[in-house]
Amino acid sequence: MIAWNCLIIALDYMNKVIKILITALALYVCSMQLNIFSIREMLNNLNYLFLIPIFVSIICHLYFLALRWHYLNKTLHIKQSKKKIYYATFYGFALNQILPTSIGGDGYRVYKLKQFKNKIMNSIYAVTLDRFFGLYFLVLITMLSSFYLGKINILFLFLSLTIFSIFVISFIIFLINIQVKNKVVNFFFKLNYDLNSIIFSKNNSSIIVFSIISKFFNILIFLFTLYLLNFDITLDKILIIPLILFFGSLPISFAGWGLREGVSIYLFSFLYIDINQSFTVSFMFGFLQLMFALFVFILNLLYAEK
Repeated sequence: MIAWNCLIIALDYMNKVIKILITALALYVCSMQLNIFSIREMLNNLNYLFLIPIFVSIICHLYFLALRWHYLNKTLHIKQSKKKIYYATFYGFALNQILPTSIGGDGYRVYKLKQFKNKIMNSIYAVTLDRFFGLYFLVLITMLSSFYLGKINILFLFLSLTIFSIFVISFIIFLINIQVKNKVVNFFFKLNYDLNSIIFSKNNSSIIVFSIISKFFNILIFLFTLYLLNFDITLDKILIIPLILFFGSLPISFAGWGLREGVSIYLFSFLYIDINQSFTVSFMFGFLQLMFALFVFILNLLYAEK
């Protein structure tokens, strides 16, 4: 048992190190062709007025994420406090942005549900299903954008392989952590049962609507970042945003850094956008969310919830 726990801890640390290495390598590759003077000129000419709608959109995005999670928990009969759901959503977002892991915030959300005397597995189900709905609607919007941008044909194959890889990797990690085979079977039976409960529940329309609205505000954050950098906005640029957000959300880099910038450079190149502009808009998108996350983190340290 001790050896098994040591193996899990070693794999966890290895996962974090690999993510940091991927992030560093991706940022290094992206930066090789950058012109610092061009980027500095863009940053000197920022349209600061758009910082307001960017931060408002971040708040709205997290607010509707919290509402979706609240109605999902309600459907699953998970004990909860609406106030603490908001708190856990915002602080979980901060942890995901700051920590070298994409599920640190999810672990915190499971912990908050556990405080209401919910069983640990039920808390994991609730957070897992919430993640599923977020991923599902992001993939749906991404696929719709990809079909419109049919000239980027290679993305269809890449997208399919990526989605498949996410589920395979998640399944392997899950097997490693819960250790007992019959629990695996029970987990997926319950997951299937809970999905059916949500789909046929009276709260399903609320969950769907709040999922779509939260993704809409996430796209708005990137769109307002384009305005911040004085981009000329066209429909093609808007439809590329979900693709960038999807690949940036993959759990293989540190909070999407590096991967998001590389995908942004690649996709915007089809619209003949300069590499410096593509990199800077993606970097600013991540940087502003990181600043908001640090603000939430500091508020938590100063006014920690009792």
